[in-house]
Amino acid sequence: MKTPVPLLIGLWVAWVGVCSFLNWKYCCNGGAGSTSLLISDNNAIVAQADEGIKFAVADEAAIVPTTAQTELEKLVRYMEKHPAKVLILTGGFTETEAAETEEQYLGLERAESFREHLVEMGIPARQIAIMEQVAQELPTDEGFVWNALNYAFKNRYLVIQDEESANNWKVNVKDNLVFSFSDFTTKASPNVMEALEKAANYLQNNPERVLQLTGLYSSKEENSSVFNDLGLARANTVKNILLDLDVSPKQLKVFGAESKDLDMFDSAVIGGVDFNFEAMKADEDKTTLMDLEKNLKGQKQRLHFETGKDKIQLTTDLRQYFTDLAYYINLQPDSKIMVVGHTDNQGSSKDNLKLGERRAEFVKDYLAQNGISSKQIEISSKGHRDPIDSNSTPEGRAKNRRVEIMIK
Repeated sequence: MKTPVPLLIGLWVAWVGVCSFLNWKYCCNGGAGSTSLLISDNNAIVAQADEGIKFAVADEAAIVPTTAQTELEKLVRYMEKHPAKVLILTGGFTETEAAETEEQYLGLERAESFREHLVEMGIPARQIAIMEQVAQELPTDEGFVWNALNYAFKNRYLVIQDEESANNWKVNVKDNLVFSFSDFTTKASPNVMEALEKAANYLQNNPERVLQLTGLYSSKEENSSVFNDLGLARANTVKNILLDLDVSPKQLKVFGAESKDLDMFDSAVIGGVDFNFEAMKADEDKTTLMDLEKNLKGQKQRLHFETGKDKIQLTTDLRQYFTDLAYYINLQPDSKIMVVGHTDNQGSSKDNLKLGERRAEFVKDYLAQNGISSKQIEISSKGHRDPIDSNSTPEGRAKNRRVEIMIK
């Protein structure tokens, strides 16, 4: 009995569909496995080519055919369009290769090789992560191995949500904040700015709500800020963006916290700030301000410099001072920070006045870079006219080379 032709065609179509779906399985080419390229994200095809990425047996260098290279340009544009996505490359190798080579990390090396290729094409290194698979069966022919790479995507979207609001207010964008490793500055993308603008509008319409910004940092990072920790500086950076969007300082609180699960790839931190809402507590701010006024008003904070230089020597106490100062100034917009530059008596009066002013300007810029509004900072210089110790000794001159900060 002959099988009807329509049934044969139907079986063939089904078989081809299964082959296309199981990109890593063995059902085509007589069990040799597919040698094509398929990169998809949530069932959406990003790149597809008849000939895929291959490797010479026991070698880690990725070989990219021309047809695949053309398709990879689509991947580059896709990653550019979705900056909060990370492509996870998982490299594999065969049992035979594992037996023939002493290379213990061949899969990882293959993923890294292809990663370098994609970075050269224009995908930021921070958007590509690599992993290694265990030895497995892979299509091999004429000294080459195919399908030694697997592709997956991870999303790091920015979500700002007030779960206690009446309508569970929420904003979610397919983008996120990006901080450089050991840095607290960021250039918010248009998508991120749109999300922050919506958050600012929500806070303006709900003055009883407070947004807590918790900046995150890793123990592997160095604190490049004037604050107690890098996370606090990152939170303060976002707070200043919201302040520029006319959010009341009383509706913003900043914190810092170490995170062991921080998303870091190649000198970049994705996200880096958590957003949470709470109810306004007026008495809490009032008590805190009273305590800060006792510590800040009427007292001079001195920063010392090396001869002829304007580099700040940060200490733990000084970072605490700047942390308190930023908090106080944000809640007291009418207050002013006075920054006065001083020098020792080495050099002319004219030169020392300029040096003192340059040091005061440096401190002003330094505070502004760390998120303290330059509009609330006034500078001046006294040169060597107001020493606090004798200029006849090196120790005395070192004390006189200073900038004094006070609240007006």
